[in-house]
Amino acid sequence: MLHGQTMQQIWYACESGTHIKTDRPLVEMELARSLPELFAGLEGLRHNSSVLQRTGAQVFFRCMGIAMERCKIAGAGVPKHDGWIFSGTESQAMAVHRIFEAEAERITGAKFPVKLEAIC
Repeated sequence: MLHGQTMQQIWYACESGTHIKTDRPLVEMELARSLPELFAGLEGLRHNSSVLQRTGAQVFFRCMGIAMERCKIAGAGVPKHDGWIFSGTESQAMAVHRIFEAEAERITGAKFPVKLEAIC
C-alpha cells in the first residue's frame, strides 16, 4: 500500500504460497477503522509513490552529513538502501548512532529506530 501497489496487482502477482492476498483486505479494514486519518492519507501516496523514498533520503542524507561533520569522518563510505557503511572508531560509531537518533527526531518530530552494527 505504501508503495502504491493495488490489491489487483497483488492478486495477479506470480508469487504463490503467500497470505498477502487474503491478509491485505484485513489490514486495510483495520487501518481504516483504527487510524482513519492515516488511512485517508494513503490514497495520496498512490498518486505519488516516491514520496516515502524522497522523504527518507532527505532525512538520511542530512543525518549522514551532520554525522560526518561532527564526528570528523573524512570519507563518505558507502550509503546503502537503508544504512551507511563507513570506516571509523567505535566512539565515532556510537556518536553517529546518537546523531542519527537526535537529528531524525529533530527533523521529523518522530523517533526512529537506529541500529548500529560492526562490520569486520
